[in-house]
Amino acid sequence: MANGNNDFYRLIPKLRLPEKKKDPPKFKKGGWKHWLYKKLKNWHSSKFVDVFHFEKRENILIACRNDPEVLFFNKRIGRGTIKELTKLVGKDAFVLIDAYDKTYLEFSIKSYLKLMKIDKMIISFRLRANNDGVEIVDVYEREEVIDNINDLARFINYHRQGIEGVYEIQSNCCCYTDYEFRMRIVVMKTDGSCETYKGDMNDFMKAYDIYPF
Repeated sequence: MANGNNDFYRLIPKLRLPEKKKDPPKFKKGGWKHWLYKKLKNWHSSKFVDVFHFEKRENILIACRNDPEVLFFNKRIGRGTIKELTKLVGKDAFVLIDAYDKTYLEFSIKSYLKLMKIDKMIISFRLRANNDGVEIVDVYEREEVIDNINDLARFINYHRQGIEGVYEIQSNCCCYTDYEFRMRIVVMKTDGSCETYKGDMNDFMKAYDIYPF
């Protein structure tokens, strides 16, 4: 897999084998799950999005081996080859995902392979603020469809910075003393099944072996 010179290699993408599709989920009409699923189902991805990757971004696979002649090697990966990556599960290897603006987010191989089973997902975010528990106000709301791992990495970085202080500043600028945020997430898998999450997003992070907030 490596020539000992720490060169870059490009993994040739391979098409996935057809998956047995599951029946579409049946969410209660009028509920948030049904509302978000309907928006997600009607979402049309860019022509540059394929197999949960934005093809204009280049991600890097880093693997450290025990062979003294090969201390490490890098591979540029796009969609990647599942067979090659599966061999690295549990070993000293990880993937750096391009999160834009010269920022990369680290994912374990196990996490990366789980994320490759996602077709697209939608996140509904709400930042609520109040003064000592009184006068609860929605300071900020947004909905975002994510159809590639690069946008997911960007959103995770964005949300982490919000937790570290941006949300507090937003609330203080509106003259509120306390804040909380709530998320509702619907994930559509490549086999047609769906997952839903509600709360602070850490349940989603844990399910996909991503470092929690």
